[in-house]
Amino acid sequence: MKLGELLQEAIDMNAYGLQSLIMLVVFEKQVLTLEDEEKELDLYFEPHNAKRLNQILIDYQKKLGIQHEPLFYWVTAAAGDYIVKAESKEQAEFYIHQSIGGVKKSSYMEAETELVQLDQEHHIQARYMLGKFAERMSTPAIVCQF
Repeated sequence: MKLGELLQEAIDMNAYGLQSLIMLVVFEKQVLTLEDEEKELDLYFEPHNAKRLNQILIDYQKKLGIQHEPLFYWVTAAAGDYIVKAESKEQAEFYIHQSIGGVKKSSYMEAETELVQLDQEHHIQARYMLGKFAERMSTPAIVCQF
């Protein structure tokens, strides 16, 4: 697939990170063109580039005024599991590391994830959509702990 097609898909899917990466390398840095194949992006997805590239993309999004919905991550630490609202996976992990310590792993969660509160008999007391539940929280923030 050509980068132009991939950019359109990223726009349609609200994939802000991918949109920003393509726009950065095509329009800002001019190291690739919209006619190049998507495999040309492989270099940018190598693990040793992830942390630096993530910060570059966050800065680039701010420069362009791209605002995206908050991101949520399930972070497992030595003291338990947490749902964290953050700008990136790295920010979520760092926040838990600084606040609690012992980050073991983390994974992305959709804002549309339903949170269910149960009573002691396991009856449903309340249901929340994660994004709506945490909309007034700043980033980074611990949304809930398990």
